[in-house]
Amino acid sequence: SLLTVVELGVRNPDGQLLVTAGRWETLLLWQVIDYMITCLGIQQVGLIAASHGAIAALLVAQLHPAVKALVLDSPIAQPLDLLRYLSESRQEEFSLVLHQLKEHHLPYHPFTLELKLPPSVQLLILESQEDTFTRLCGHLSTHHVVTYKGGHAATMRHDSMTRGIPSVCTESIGEFLSSLTGHLCNDP
Repeated sequence: SLLTVVELGVRNPDGQLLVTAGRWETLLLWQVIDYMITCLGIQQVGLIAASHGAIAALLVAQLHPAVKALVLDSPIAQPLDLLRYLSESRQEEFSLVLHQLKEHHLPYHPFTLELKLPPSVQLLILESQEDTFTRLCGHLSTHHVVTYKGGHAATMRHDSMTRGIPSVCTESIGEFLSSLTGHLCNDP
């Protein structure tokens, strides 16, 4: 097994982090997976992603044949609702945000993500009981969701090292990965 941590993000010319509703992150993640296959000889990949990063992970898992496992922490269903919330909290005009998205050929019409994964992809969803973002932007849930106490995307927050990751999350991820050992080894 190889564990690779990749922090994907897109920044504007001023260096500010952009939330692009998964568009650019999806392309970057696809390239990382292709690099791992071509250069490192990896055949199967598992993805762990949180918040708006889950958008890219879900989109790639739906299409890339190497993805066999997916863990999503606090995935949101309506990405543009997140952009609306963030722009309003920053006192920016949402219409300007939509215009910027359109200029950069990013999704600017409301859409809802769906869990349409190939049968070969195993899924675990973690969700905070106190999550403002998923309450505002919709839950991307399935029949099996592990809930935890703590803030949005507790497994990958910028302050996870100081706050800690809820034990139910680490235990659930550990059990999930252990259950995949046979699945990943036997699946071409």
